[in-house]
Amino acid sequence: MSTDELPDDVRHAYEVYRWAGREIEGLEEQRKAARSVIEEFLGESEELMVDGRKALTWYRSESRVFDQALAIQIYPDLDDKARKTKRTRSFRVVSDE
Repeated sequence: MSTDELPDDVRHAYEVYRWAGREIEGLEEQRKAARSVIEEFLGESEELMVDGRKALTWYRSESRVFDQALAIQIYPDLDDKARKTKRTRSFRVVSDE
């Protein structure tokens, strides 16, 4: 189906989706740069105070994860026995022109 055949509301939704994606990308770049400045300022500190109030925290954490590569080394047939197929649909803009 071409975009010439689309109802006006769907065409509008497509244009908004494309525009919002570009805006979000730009904002994410700005956010990443701002975070970098804040992290450099904090150093080893865990809290950022703004106007006398706690505004941001940056705590270290630890978690346990499963080392899949090691498990397969130890139990080579585990990969085939434990693997399952997952089906998804990908929603993405093919061309942003």
